[in-house]
Order: sequence, then C-alpha cells, then structure tokens
Amino acid sequence: RGAQSPTTARAHAAMFASVARLAPALRPSALLSQVRFAGKKAGGTGGVTRSSNPKYLGVKVLGDQPCQAGGIIIRQRGLKWAPGENVGRGRDDTLFALTSGFVEFQKVTFPKPRHYVHVREGDREAMEARVAARTARRSDTYARRKQTTWDFGQAA
Repeated sequence: RGAQSPTTARAHAAMFASVARLAPALRPSALLSQVRFAGKKAGGTGGVTRSSNPKYLGVKVLGDQPCQAGGIIIRQRGLKWAPGENVGRGRDDTLFALTSGFVEFQKVTFPKPRHYVHVREGDREAMEARVAARTARRSDTYARRKQTTWDFGQAA
C-alpha cells in the first residue's frame, strides 16, 4: 500500500474534525447520569413464600357407599381413622378395602376412643337392611332419651 492521496487525507481529516465536534454531545450529560431513587420502599414478599404440593388427604368413600377391593377409602396422616373389618392400612396410613363391599364408619369410646372403618361384604339389599336397623336403633334411643323425666322425690 502506498501513501494516501492528498484528497483522501483531507477527507479523513474533515471527518475526524466533525466527530471531534460531536464528541461532547455523545458523552452522557450531567442530567442523564443522575440516578433517581425510589420514593417508596419496595413491597417485597413479606416472608417465606415456599409452599409444597397439595397432598389431597381426606375421606374418599363415604359411609354406606360401595367400594371395590383395593380401592382407597381414606388418605390420612396418622391414625385418625383406624382400619376395621376388611380394611387394610398402607405405609402412609392410607386405608384401603381388602374386599368389595359397602363402607361403614363406627365410633368406639371404650376402651380407647377411636373411629373404625369397615367394609361389609354383601349386596345392596343387605346394606339397606343394616342402614334401616341402624336408623331404627338411633330413633328408638332418641325417643327414650326424650321421654326420660327426672324425679328427685319433690312432692308438691
């Protein structure tokens, strides 16, 4: 490569001169370089916001409803409901049916207060007969309690 021609050298000099004139305008001005601070503090999250996935615990099959063998009746933590007749317990305390039948819940107060879950084998007619007998027993108990009067020997 040889030396530049005088015309090219003048053109380059003129170009550099125009860039040198624009240089102060290209620098950030004092107004643009100021930092604006927040007038209000940022809200943030207010604490720990981690949450775990839902476990979907609870009663899955209600009383007097049919269930298949192996079907989950209750998902729970701990033994709030204890396994009864034809009911198995999983390692996470899930109660499941060992046979097909109808689910029945029972509350026992002695020797230890506990709720049991049973699966009664049989057809729908046998289940309806059990429900009718249970309803009659409860209504009879309610009627006897209502008729009871207390007499403490206070004669008028």
